[in-house]
Amino acid sequence: MTHLFTPYEPIRSLLPVPTAASLITGISQHASAVELYEGELFVLLPCEFPTFELDSPTVVWSRSDLSPPTVHQLQGDELKDPNQRYSGRTSMKTDALETGDLSLNLTNLHLSDSATYTCSVTSFRLRDVPLQVKEPFPSWATALLVLLVLLVLLVPLVLLVLLVLLVLLALLVLLVLLVLLLLLALLALLVLLVLLVLLGPKSTEEGSQGPLGPNTTQIARRY
Repeated sequence: MTHLFTPYEPIRSLLPVPTAASLITGISQHASAVELYEGELFVLLPCEFPTFELDSPTVVWSRSDLSPPTVHQLQGDELKDPNQRYSGRTSMKTDALETGDLSLNLTNLHLSDSATYTCSVTSFRLRDVPLQVKEPFPSWATALLVLLVLLVLLVPLVLLVLLVLLVLLALLVLLVLLVLLLLLALLALLVLLVLLVLLGPKSTEEGSQGPLGPNTTQIARRY
């Protein structure tokens, strides 16, 4: 049967309407890995799907290496008991089924939380999210790193201080030497003055008496 379009008939009326089941086949089942450190407060594992198009959907986050594998399960408005390891540590948005944001919030991270988490809706596997929880940087290594940084920053300053101290010490030694030289010069001058004082009167008397005695000059004058 041939169908003729009229100007008032929308062409899109003949196109198939996408359903939630048909959208599942186009969803990528691999997500980029999420990396955090042990002890961090929380991590958000992403997953989105238009659950509002489904009738009473069931959302399940699971780990295939656990028994039971359920990490978090939401069915309608009810939460099912997860694996004991995740009790009280998982949550989803209260309007997750209405908005389609099925991301899982995992708190109080441990090293044992490292695994691949699977997001499923009504038995349809939507996405695998790898999570890697790393061991935090050791405290002693942090202290050593801080010490090395301080050493790198302080060594030039310490060397500068030592250089200034050496210069001041050299100046002090030079000043002491100058004072000693000045004292020696003053002592030499004092000794010279003492010698002049002691030897001055004797030289004057010897000059006045002459070489032949005190009357030689007078006798010479008579002649």
